[in-house]
Amino acid sequence: MSTPPTVAEIYGPMFIGTFLSTILYGVVVVQTFIYFQMCKRDYLWMRCFIVYLFVAETVSTGLFFGMMYEPLLLNFGNPEVLVKSPLLLRADGPITVLISTPAQWFMAWRIKVITGSKIIAVSIFGLSLASLTGGIWTGIAVGFTPEFQRFGEFKYAPSLWLVTTTVADIMIASSLVYVLASIVLKHKTRFSATNDQIDRIIRLTVQTGTITAVAALADAVVYLSVTSHPTIFFIWDLSLSKLYTNSVLSSLNARRMSRISGRPGGAPTSVLFASNELGSSGSRSGNSRPSRSNDMEMAVQSEGSNDLDSFKFDHESSIPPPPAARVAYSISSVSRRDERTT
Repeated sequence: MSTPPTVAEIYGPMFIGTFLSTILYGVVVVQTFIYFQMCKRDYLWMRCFIVYLFVAETVSTGLFFGMMYEPLLLNFGNPEVLVKSPLLLRADGPITVLISTPAQWFMAWRIKVITGSKIIAVSIFGLSLASLTGGIWTGIAVGFTPEFQRFGEFKYAPSLWLVTTTVADIMIASSLVYVLASIVLKHKTRFSATNDQIDRIIRLTVQTGTITAVAALADAVVYLSVTSHPTIFFIWDLSLSKLYTNSVLSSLNARRMSRISGRPGGAPTSVLFASNELGSSGSRSGNSRPSRSNDMEMAVQSEGSNDLDSFKFDHESSIPPPPAARVAYSISSVSRRDERTT
């Protein structure tokens, strides 16, 4: 007869996951505040999207605290908590995919803006939709089979959820890296400082684009391989949605932070993905459509100068980006000695 699991073995990983999730929620709060302070000119739909993510993360954090309160405090000393999962655990899968799926759709849209290709965006959309189905299915399955030791009976649901979201994240990161690498190889300059800043574009993309894929992959691998410990994967699982929200917010906030760092005395940053920004003329029209020659713009700003020299490259895609959307690669703080007359 096997030894029954202890409270620490069952709820220890869930407690750690809730703790990590709370820390990341604090980062979400800060990044959301920064976004609404610095990105007031974004489209209404984008600001509503950020509000949705913030509200969903707040609800998620409250659910996770309630999930720990029920067995450890409300039902303290009740041996049944070692057998049946908390009632609020059923919400873990659905609330996570209700955050991760819109975040992946948003990144798919941005890839469509950059590449002009619908194939990758549609593929990511389909994978994230399958992930949404798997997450909701997982919540329903936990409701019908709440016993910890029976979690292995419905592996198909969380497998569908975690595997598809991992593949979608890998596609997002690899697509961005491929596009940026192609631009770098095509438009390398003779300015060493500029080239260093260009190289940081890919590094930033890898850092922000793969963290969710690594977390989801670790979640899936641990869940499928460590069958003797049915709750160990919650260490990563409960903080997964916060990674998606922080990834979206950091990419949006980087647009303004990059501009601030480009001022005299500012710290240099690497890349600015500017979508739905006001142009240099200070006006924006919902019916305007940028020309193809303006699809890709690299702005190099010399240190200590307020003048902005723009080097514009023709984008050969047969599909122009959506109206009022463009991608700008902004590189700041280039040394004055690298300036040349063009």
